[in-house]
Amino acid sequence: MIAHDSDSGYQPSQGVIVEWYYYDEKWTAEQVTLAHSRVEELAQRFSVNDKPTNLRVFDCIGYIRHPKKNDQALLYKVPVSTYTDKILGQPVTLFEILSPGKVSTGLKQTVSLENRFRLAALLATSILELHNVNWLHKNLNSYNLLFFTDGDGNISFTEPYITGFDFSRPDRPGQKSLTMRPSLWDIYRHPDVLKVTPSSQQLQSYQRKYDVFSLGLILFEIGLWRRLDGFTKPNLTSQAFQTRIETYVERDMSLWMGDTYKRVVQKCLSGDYLQDPDTIALDVEITAKPAIAEKSDHADVSGETENARELSGFYRHVVAELGRCQCGVANGQLL
Repeated sequence: MIAHDSDSGYQPSQGVIVEWYYYDEKWTAEQVTLAHSRVEELAQRFSVNDKPTNLRVFDCIGYIRHPKKNDQALLYKVPVSTYTDKILGQPVTLFEILSPGKVSTGLKQTVSLENRFRLAALLATSILELHNVNWLHKNLNSYNLLFFTDGDGNISFTEPYITGFDFSRPDRPGQKSLTMRPSLWDIYRHPDVLKVTPSSQQLQSYQRKYDVFSLGLILFEIGLWRRLDGFTKPNLTSQAFQTRIETYVERDMSLWMGDTYKRVVQKCLSGDYLQDPDTIALDVEITAKPAIAEKSDHADVSGETENARELSGFYRHVVAELGRCQCGVANGQLL
């Protein structure tokens, strides 16, 4: 069955982008039902009418269910360039762009320092918007960061799209995480996420700071313009890998991107942005109330305050700081 947004302006001849959500065959009927509900909610959240303006995800036009399996897929409009109003061309991931010899020779992948700052700021703003509507990504990595090309083979680095929402879930009280399959992208996950019990359940509920940690690793790749897996080595624990990356950030990032960018990456990886006791008004589109506890009036106020503190800390120490980086960015605003 296909569910369409009647206001999307979609025409079948335009083509679609299909993103499959592969279900675990070991899931119970209850887990399958939960996964179905999340795909449906994502389809609504990413529709043209409900999607925050600064959230860099595709416009969703509906979803389909596999005829023989439980798997489902979201259907997206092929994006149109913000600058030329033309449908964008061949898609390519950041992982592929950073892979020597992996990208077609017809693609022009040179990226300026200005566009790297802009890209970093756009991604951080997108994650803030995602968290602001009470949703967790849970699988941020350079393979799930998609770009498109124009007719001349130029990659549009200032128009990124975040994909890979198959592990994502709402950030609301009582929500359960579905099983996260081991993958090549585990190096982007926080060490706490990779600590599992014998029953393969996470020791603690997934938190926003884990998405921010993954964002920090992508910012690391953008800053040095190198793939993350090029910095690991065999038999390195997740905690040791984090320490290794932090060492590279301290040693090399200022040289490539300046002190402000270095501090942002450090705060994403360490979670120090959460230590700010102050809250400020968020300069983002507010589309949903913060997720709060429902046990009592006191719990409501406490949860709402903590939610605002966490979001504003991320805005103040990551999003706003990236906006102040130089090279085509002025007065904290993207040009």
